[in-house]
Amino acid sequence: MRPVWFLSPANLTVDVLNLNVIIPIHERLFGRERAAEYGSMLWSDILHTADLVCSRDKPLMPTIKRDKSGEIIGGDEEAYNNLYKHNLNYMIGENPQALKQVKLVLKTAANDELMIAKVTGEIHKTLVGLGIEHEYEIYSDSKAALSPHIIGISYNVIPGIKFCLRHFPKRD
Repeated sequence: MRPVWFLSPANLTVDVLNLNVIIPIHERLFGRERAAEYGSMLWSDILHTADLVCSRDKPLMPTIKRDKSGEIIGGDEEAYNNLYKHNLNYMIGENPQALKQVKLVLKTAANDELMIAKVTGEIHKTLVGLGIEHEYEIYSDSKAALSPHIIGISYNVIPGIKFCLRHFPKRD
């Protein structure tokens, strides 16, 4: 029996460094400006955490250079490569056999605030290209509209557990 993975995609690439995160419930409660401030702090925390995990000795975020309009124009190449080595598409491509041994599901909300749907689609294409068996779903759920990422995760914990239980070996 193959092991089971319930995976939260992490595909940090340069295009997500400028992500403007606005969580709908924060916008409703506090207005667009405060929601954007909070989203910026949240995204900064996520990026700096990724730096700590992927490139502790040479973090990328402090090296990012921007032009006057805020567009990224440079950064430390070695630090970026450290971060990129932890990009799921890169890791899957480097060791596809690892995922051929597991049951895998990729599932996210189409309107996830953290662009997870785009990332999940990229991972799905990589898995298909490598012939790696998996389940894949991009869904819309109006019940999760106030925070598709957080509420969507909470709605999918039980289905995720059921997926795992279906694929765990039976005990004798």
